[in-house]
Amino acid sequence: MKEALAPALTPSEMLTPQQALQEIAKDEDNSILVDTHGHAHLERGLHETYQTTTDTVSQATRTISLSCAVEPSDWGACLDYASQSTNILPALGVHPWYLADLPENYLETLEEHLQQHPTAIVGEIGLCKMARFIRTYPEGKASALELQRTVFVNQLKLAAKYKRPVTVHCVGQHGILMKVLGELKPSELPPTIAMHSFTGTAHHVQQMLKFEKHHQSSTKVFFGFSHIVNFEMCTSEKSRRQGIDAIRAVPFDRLLAESDVHASSDVAVGTAGAIAYLAYALENPIAEVARQTAKNGIQFLTSAPTATD
Repeated sequence: MKEALAPALTPSEMLTPQQALQEIAKDEDNSILVDTHGHAHLERGLHETYQTTTDTVSQATRTISLSCAVEPSDWGACLDYASQSTNILPALGVHPWYLADLPENYLETLEEHLQQHPTAIVGEIGLCKMARFIRTYPEGKASALELQRTVFVNQLKLAAKYKRPVTVHCVGQHGILMKVLGELKPSELPPTIAMHSFTGTAHHVQQMLKFEKHHQSSTKVFFGFSHIVNFEMCTSEKSRRQGIDAIRAVPFDRLLAESDVHASSDVAVGTAGAIAYLAYALENPIAEVARQTAKNGIQFLTSAPTATD
């Protein structure tokens, strides 16, 4: 008999991102938010859902955030943005959407940046069947997918070499992802992997945890969820039920909160929105989820020096 899906999530049953930030700020046992994925260095696309005029709330809650580049052309901007504060970490990588004009020396340049910036992690990297690049690549779909996989593996190996965490985008390629990870030697895997704005199923969660348990490496897999992708963009009843089931399949100590916003002013509220979504799905107090995701976020980033070191 097929297991029943979780009940659907409706907007009226969950705190808004602004309400969530206000509640989190009241928690005397925790004054830290950890955002493990965003693109705030781009400073574009201010999102009204994540704006707040309550400066005192934002000031009461310190935010450690990760800003992720997506292609070589924005690595410099990402590093410049992260240099503004010890509470901001940079992630450098090549996103699976942006391979059409990839420089031949991208990997050498990425390695140089990792050598020069010990706090940088690797990301956003990954596999995506829905990328426009797949449809428009002159050499055809099969060649495009092969290039995507090669670039992904190259970056995983580089992250392993420098013992850096990775943040991974994976859409419609979970089977391929498991195959890729299974083919790599333990020494070729990074210390931690975060599945960014995870849209897989509870079954995919279990597959990855099983891989972690049986593969002879020390790699830990975390699962990130964002309000903007996992709630706002997943609007059908089926996708929202699937999302709740996936969250409930993740061990509490492997959940991450992600803002996935594109402007620095949106980071705190965007992260609080992710926490509100997780708290609803788990039926847990929002303060408890905020504390745990902050702890998990630091652990995910722990193999690179963090703002708390």
